[in-house]
Order: sequence, then C-alpha cells, then structure tokens
Amino acid sequence: QQVERKPSEATAYLTLALFYESLERPSDALATLDRALAVAPEDERVLTLRAQYLLAAKPDDPAARKEARGLLDQVLARNPDSVVGLFTEAKLLLHDGRREDAPKRLEPVVQTQPSANAHYLLATAYTRMRRDDLARAQLLEALAMDATSPRIHADLAALYLRTGEA
Repeated sequence: QQVERKPSEATAYLTLALFYESLERPSDALATLDRALAVAPEDERVLTLRAQYLLAAKPDDPAARKEARGLLDQVLARNPDSVVGLFTEAKLLLHDGRREDAPKRLEPVVQTQPSANAHYLLATAYTRMRRDDLARAQLLEALAMDATSPRIHADLAALYLRTGEA
C-alpha cells in the first residue's frame, strides 16, 4: 500500500524489498530495489541493500559480484565513511578471499556504529587470518551484544578448541 500511495519514495520500496526478502523471494526483492533505484538512483540505502541482496542471492555469479562492487563503489565515492557501505564491502572482500583487506573496512564500523554483526564479521576476518587473539576479542564483543546468537557461540567454541583453550 505504501508503494501505491507514495510511488516516488524509496522508503516504501525498501520496506517492500525487506518484506520480500523475509519471505525468501530474492528475485522479487531485487526487482523492487530496481524500482527504488528508478525513483532514487543515488540513495545509499537502496544501493547498499541491492549490493547485499545480489551477494546473498548469487554469491558465485561473477556478474552479480561485479554489479555489487559497482554499487558499493558509488556509495563509497559519495560517502567514504558510509557504515553500511564499508560493512557490505567487507563482506564482499571476505567472499573474494581478500581477508587482509576486510579489517580496514570493518574497524571504523565497529568504532562508529558497533553491532554484534560488525564485530562478528571482523572476527571472521581475523579468524581467517589466524589472528586468534583479535578474533577472540571481537567474538566476545559480539557475544556481549547478542548473547543468544548460536553462530557466535559456535565460532567462539571452535576458536577455543583450535587454540587449546577449551
């Protein structure tokens, strides 16, 4: 209904895209974000969400990754400190095996807008780099923010087992 009432506002399309994603309808979510881009081609929220959905829906598709990279480049060219842009770029870097580059994007994110997801993703980068002390510290930060997350508990347990701390 929001889209019908306010077809020129990106927020309505973002809400609809999130709804489609919650229903596990990624193609509808991406199509809705295309409509949002037609209305607001420079909206950081739309650009980064489309990049995230492309990475999630088509993780091994080089064309999708190239499009996601282009969207993130647009966002970060306009706003180099974009928290969601930096976070999404770090996800792309990790997916591409560039684990050493991901912390450079994530450290400002956890400083300016700490979240369990940001700390967890930074821990993932450090784990892949075998920087166990840094990974542990980030997992503990993530756990303090979301004590119910099974993935944080599992990764922390795996780290403790691997380092002989269990």
